[in-house]
Amino acid sequence: MVKSDKEFHDLMIQFEKNAKDITYGHIVERDNSGIKGVWYTDGYINTLFDAYMHGYEYAKCLVNQLD
Repeated sequence: MVKSDKEFHDLMIQFEKNAKDITYGHIVERDNSGIKGVWYTDGYINTLFDAYMHGYEYAKCLVNQLD
């Protein structure tokens, strides 16, 4: 998945909606530095998104195996 594609953008939007319940005082703010692997300014939120993205990709693989 490429950072600039629509699928990635939609995944970030969905994560931000879902993350409201698990951020516990951390601010969900996107990072615009352009550093590879950094999507949010808060490291905790960045780690959560990384796990979220891996889960999404894993689910896609499972669905593709059923086809």
